[in-house]
Amino acid sequence: MATSSTVAATITADLVTRCLQYCKLEEIADNPDERALFIDFMAGAASYLAKNNIPEDDPQYRLILFGMTLHDYDHRDDVQSIQAYPANIRLKIDQLKQANFNYG
Repeated sequence: MATSSTVAATITADLVTRCLQYCKLEEIADNPDERALFIDFMAGAASYLAKNNIPEDDPQYRLILFGMTLHDYDHRDDVQSIQAYPANIRLKIDQLKQANFNYG
């Protein structure tokens, strides 16, 4: 299982930049508070994937990480209910968990 320091090491500056581009949020790159919050959401998503044994070297990993980060960032103010991940993200996570269980 990945430790918090391992997860933190996976969140590189390049990965943050690419995720911001994916999320179409490049404008927050120059805002230290928003950027830090965004990175926290990325770290949370990376931790979730690590705990579910989703390998970082899988081609789907970044897309799932980016999608989870965007979803969590977009719904950060939704305190009334918990928003489930969109079906396409949940499906990819489940497929990779199953593949890892069967072959890992």
